[in-house]
Amino acid sequence: MKPTKMALLLLIAACGGKPLPDWKTDPTPEANAKRVDHLERAGTTHAWQRSPYFRIDDRMEPPVYLIVAEDLTACVVPPEDYTIANRGDYYPCPGQWRVARPT
Repeated sequence: MKPTKMALLLLIAACGGKPLPDWKTDPTPEANAKRVDHLERAGTTHAWQRSPYFRIDDRMEPPVYLIVAEDLTACVVPPEDYTIANRGDYYPCPGQWRVARPT
């Protein structure tokens, strides 16, 4: 078997054969999609509480994954989306885009 075919089979097996979500493959971004600037991860409760995107009423268990848009708003995302997001992607936040608290 050629190395290319083997790599493709390993990739499919590693992903569980799941296709990429529409936001990753559709060239037309959704209405609430914003361009990804960078990713952030808060691995502890203390780190999450120090984040400018933390809110007092948050009931999240770390790790907390954030996709930060070019306008510096952020979206709390599932680990699956965090893993495949890249700078320049258009990401449609399933919740609400958060504005950073002043520091």
